[in-house]
Amino acid sequence: QIVTWILAANQTFERILARGTYELTGKITARAQAGVEFRQYDEGGDDQTNPIFEVDFTYEPAELTRIGLGAYRRVIPSISEPEDSAEATGVVLSFGRTLRAGLRLVAEAGYEHSEYSVTGDESARTDDYFYG
Repeated sequence: QIVTWILAANQTFERILARGTYELTGKITARAQAGVEFRQYDEGGDDQTNPIFEVDFTYEPAELTRIGLGAYRRVIPSISEPEDSAEATGVVLSFGRTLRAGLRLVAEAGYEHSEYSVTGDESARTDDYFYG
């Protein structure tokens, strides 16, 4: 899959992705997508090439219950500064249970490491956090 998107007035990116799904057993499914992202800035930022991926495993121990484990790396553009972006890498664990038709309860916890790229005189920063 090749995708081209234009973000804000001066940011364009293309992604080349390969996707796959594999049913390991009747109750365990693996999904993955991996590729590379090319990001260009019309003014203010240096062009970037970043590897990106998303992998998750889903376990269904019972008909209405789902447990998931996933990992990802993605590039997130800044909303306030179109020439800036963040690279986020993380893991997530989730538990979901369907209670009634159309109603699903999900609990999720994870860790994310974000590296922000900033143009100009400002210094870049990194964030590490856990969430639930």
